[in-house]
Amino acid sequence: YVAHRTRQASTIYQNFVRENFTGGSCSDMYEVHGTSKLGKGSYGSVYLATHRITGDERAVKVMNVDRITSYYLRKLHTEIAILKSLDHPNIIKLQDVFFGKRSVYIVTDLCRGGELFELLNSGKNQGFVFREDRASKLMRDMLSAVNYLHENGIVHRDLKLENFLFEDHNSNSPLILIDFGLSKHVSPGERLTQKVGSCYYTAPEVLNGNYDYKCDVWSLGVLCYMLLSGSPPFFGKTVDDVYLSIQTKEATFTDKKFKHVSNSCLDFMKRLLVRDVRYRMSTGDALNHPFITGAPFYPRYASMQAADFDVVSPEEEKNGEGGALVRNTDKLAGILQSLKVFAEADPLTKMTMEMVSHTLGSLQVQQFREEFQTIDTSHLGRISHRDFVRTFSNCDPHLLGKWDLKDLFESVSLERAHGHNQNMSYHEYVAAVMHDRVDIKSSRLDLVFSFLDPDNTGVISAESIRSALGEDLSEEELRAMILAGDLDGDSLVSKKELTQLWQTVYGEAGPAGKQQYHK
Repeated sequence: YVAHRTRQASTIYQNFVRENFTGGSCSDMYEVHGTSKLGKGSYGSVYLATHRITGDERAVKVMNVDRITSYYLRKLHTEIAILKSLDHPNIIKLQDVFFGKRSVYIVTDLCRGGELFELLNSGKNQGFVFREDRASKLMRDMLSAVNYLHENGIVHRDLKLENFLFEDHNSNSPLILIDFGLSKHVSPGERLTQKVGSCYYTAPEVLNGNYDYKCDVWSLGVLCYMLLSGSPPFFGKTVDDVYLSIQTKEATFTDKKFKHVSNSCLDFMKRLLVRDVRYRMSTGDALNHPFITGAPFYPRYASMQAADFDVVSPEEEKNGEGGALVRNTDKLAGILQSLKVFAEADPLTKMTMEMVSHTLGSLQVQQFREEFQTIDTSHLGRISHRDFVRTFSNCDPHLLGKWDLKDLFESVSLERAHGHNQNMSYHEYVAAVMHDRVDIKSSRLDLVFSFLDPDNTGVISAESIRSALGEDLSEEELRAMILAGDLDGDSLVSKKELTQLWQTVYGEAGPAGKQQYHK
């Protein structure tokens, strides 16, 4: 009953994360490597795990329920609900949740690059801090993630070095925000009173018990200060001493610590660490600050060359120069072709592709991440209709065929069709541009089939899809999905039929001529 009610109250995309209350254990789906401990906290440990169907490596947090207080259990459910609703390139992705008799297992994407804290601390021990250009890029990742939270009515309340992980060991790896245990949904104008957070990063208004989402902005200011100096702006011998310093003192920017940074960077930090919240920048303001916008676009991976995207400056656009925001026509033509294939696919194949996209790991989506974040000019974590049209308006009109850009944009989003989102989310983009650009193993279709057949009947029905994905789908949509895949007229879809349907659009083992992906 709990599982059913949870799915009813969730959107389609939220239901892509399966909460297993009964009938399925973590060990059925994942091999948890007990000797590969990734981390340890007061309520449990984090281990490396391998998905038994796809072979994907994940991180699984294992918590002993017997040791969890009722307060922490409420916090845990809040964290799960919030994580299910988030879809951003710089925010950790939740994959599965398992509730056992004595343990809770939370499965997320795996970040291999370690904590931002560890990197800063190791550099500090050697007498180094981050260069200004590197700090700018790191802050842009942080701001994009936190701005996305604030735009969706969520305050994090525990931003700190330890809660930002590097996705991989690449020197320019993106940062990933984790740990939403203290996060909270807030209404416009709502004031919070609970004193939470981590010592050095706590905003003065939090200590005074009257605050809103701008407490996160203060924490971001502390983070930037620490990246560039190696030490916090407020300190003391005890926690109470630190809190007193936060409440009564101003941050100082001595030449000894900050002689290597520009005036723009100093101004950025000072505008974040404003005691009066009325004059403190919002995350949106901070994303538009010269310290962030002045950083040149920096491709993180060799697969994306600087010449691939020609970014038009606001001044050029104002003067009518350049036209489209992104102007590599060969690359854009390929993306546009994939978008058209997705838009013209049948509803069951579209749903399958959406579900597949949410299972892919960072290595498989890295090129799509770069594209998404380049098109998302405001770093909001979503693509607006305006950004979409500006990006593709320079393409040859003949490439569109029967489509115009407005209809193509609207055809991509399942959430938009159900009134949940007016923009294109991260994984909506990934799902729509994958055709002929990345191989999908047959094991991922097996995973989708098992998800849409939650009772293991061996077939997919309209009822099983609704059971898996909730109440958002109408009877008409469910009938259309079954009709698309029902090749033998029994009003059901077998695994063989789903595979045949997939192959009519995406080929047998993935796009023709592409090399299979291997970890």
